[in-house]
Amino acid sequence: MFTAKGSSALFSSDSGTTARNLRELSPGQIVLDARQNKKGIALLISDRSTLQLALNDGKQSFARDSDPGIHPGTLRVNVWQHVSVIVDGAAKVVGFVVDGTLNDGGAVRDYGFGRFPPGIRRREWARFGGIRRQDRRHRAH
Repeated sequence: MFTAKGSSALFSSDSGTTARNLRELSPGQIVLDARQNKKGIALLISDRSTLQLALNDGKQSFARDSDPGIHPGTLRVNVWQHVSVIVDGAAKVVGFVVDGTLNDGGAVRDYGFGRFPPGIRRREWARFGGIRRQDRRHRAH
């Protein structure tokens, strides 16, 4: 599931929750690609066998990887996994949840979240690829 959370809106993919069974973790392998002319959002496999979120608003780009390694909450091959990418537009923070485990940095980072540039325009990357805006005020409780 891809979820991008801002101060007043929730963005989600049309397909809802996504589970994947990756047969390999090849660098550059595309998991989700909602880019047009380099603008938009993509999920790729990085050269460290992690899931990488790539954002581009046409002027700035940003990339953040999930935790590397073999501990719980990391990517594995030939296993069905649920992955959530959390993008908090108010705090300008990106985080990953893999199979219900929040990436906390593991053994290689002090923390699992990353900050994206404050000037990156959310509207530019969020409008591509079926990601739609859902105002929280209109959601059923």
